[in-house]
Amino acid sequence: MPDYEHIKAVYQTSLYKNILHEINGVVFPFSERWQKVGVSLSGGADSALMAVLLCSIITQKLYTSEVHIITNIRCWKTRPWQKQNSLDVFQWLVDNFPTIKFTRHENFIAPDCGLMGTIPSAIGNLQNLQNLNIQYNQLAGIVPESICGLSIDFNASGLWGRDFDLSGNNLCTPYPYCIVGSGGMSNQDTSNCNIDLNWNFSLSEQIVTINGDDQIWNPGENISIEFDLCNNSDVAHMYYPGIVLKADSQNVVIENDYFWFYGLDSNSCNTATFNVLADSSISFNTSINFKAYAKALNCENQSEYCIDSDTISFAIPIILETVSVQQPIEIPNEFVSVSYTHLTLPTNREV
Repeated sequence: MPDYEHIKAVYQTSLYKNILHEINGVVFPFSERWQKVGVSLSGGADSALMAVLLCSIITQKLYTSEVHIITNIRCWKTRPWQKQNSLDVFQWLVDNFPTIKFTRHENFIAPDCGLMGTIPSAIGNLQNLQNLNIQYNQLAGIVPESICGLSIDFNASGLWGRDFDLSGNNLCTPYPYCIVGSGGMSNQDTSNCNIDLNWNFSLSEQIVTINGDDQIWNPGENISIEFDLCNNSDVAHMYYPGIVLKADSQNVVIENDYFWFYGLDSNSCNTATFNVLADSSISFNTSINFKAYAKALNCENQSEYCIDSDTISFAIPIILETVSVQQPIEIPNEFVSVSYTHLTLPTNREV
């Protein structure tokens, strides 16, 4: 049994000496300034007694504190009755302390629950989820890439162990980039994983749009080149798949010749657009050879995410603008030779 006199003496010599209360011989610290108080109520005797003592102090002292009852629902096989007991205790508190404002919270802590099936991609919609602990169940298949959208520190640990823990299941590689290397993915049984990771990507034929008025690519003008990148695999690829576009000439500039996507779902496509500028100083007609192919960004760090596709090769001409020059006009010589006679007149006017 606790030495309550010793506990009381410790508090009375501390900064908290004014917050001690005694209920039926039990010393209980509580301050009126604590407006919201949380109690972890499992449904067992210890937590139930603590909740009763707390509510008794609040009621007797006419405090206005709110009480938040927190129940951590576990699937431990040794205590399957825990949730119902916690519900019964909570209802008893509400009925016997009507002046207190209660709020009930549940945390789902699910190690060793016998959970089966796959993790749905909709898990990424749980934007307020702070912890995910479903270790040592029978979950199988691929971990959806949408899990990376959760507000979880995948490497952190908290009161109930790791904030993220899927250890001890039957989950298959490759894992989403955000959990690669996380301790929460250990001890997976992958013996039944038959997922084909031979990525099947393809590129559509290019669509070229010339921004000039005459639909001819002239020096100094921009064009846009568009491709569809398709993931024809049965598995989503979320390790930055993309398209690379290269040209064989220094006479053009490709604005960002690597176009990466965050990811591509299985059997889906997405469009990438490249902008290309022709050098304005080009003084002759020429043709630019291009090639495009699929690639995953920095996949060397995880070779299972590297992809391949057929290379698309094509050429686009750059044509000098035609300047219209008029032919010189021949002007006829309208001046003709003229004959004239010079007469010398006498000065004495005698004729």
